[in-house]
Amino acid sequence: MTAFDPARLGPVPGSRVAVVGGCGGMGRVLVRALLDTGVQVAVLDLPASLTLNPPPSQALAFPMDGSDAHSVQTAFAALASQWPHLDGFANLAGFFKGFQPVKDLPVEVFDEVIAGNLRCHFLCARAALPLLRKSGRGSLVSVASTMAVDVVKNYTHYGMAKAGIVGMVKGLARENAPTVRVNAIAPGLTNTAF
Repeated sequence: MTAFDPARLGPVPGSRVAVVGGCGGMGRVLVRALLDTGVQVAVLDLPASLTLNPPPSQALAFPMDGSDAHSVQTAFAALASQWPHLDGFANLAGFFKGFQPVKDLPVEVFDEVIAGNLRCHFLCARAALPLLRKSGRGSLVSVASTMAVDVVKNYTHYGMAKAGIVGMVKGLARENAPTVRVNAIAPGLTNTAF
């Protein structure tokens, strides 16, 4: 994986950035790079992920299931009690299950993939935006996927979820400009456990 250099394009030292999915493959790289450039970081992730890949000791850590509204509300309330605002917010949450064509896909699997991707990004963006507005220079980034526009066979439901994230980001950008910048990135195949 190519080294990420937030010192060139990222937030200034001292900024406060929350990272959902900071214990995953890409998330760990982002968290480490932010910390290395003097950015304060809070990681929000599943309890099991925080145990399996704990964030560095310099980062705050909050257990959260991004697809559960109460869990998101609780985690962001805890974050807001420590930080009065956010300068940046990155959501790297992603989930895949059910490698099969839509005609054979159980509705329960579809619902689970939509919840672990699109619902998570919606709930977390809704919770982060008030803290980002308080910054006066907030930036929200949602990680989608190239599959949002170039869906691979048997990944249709995942592609649908990621396309929904892109649509959500476009709407949020218009709703929150110029106070909060909202963008999506769509990485392709990346060498992580996922």
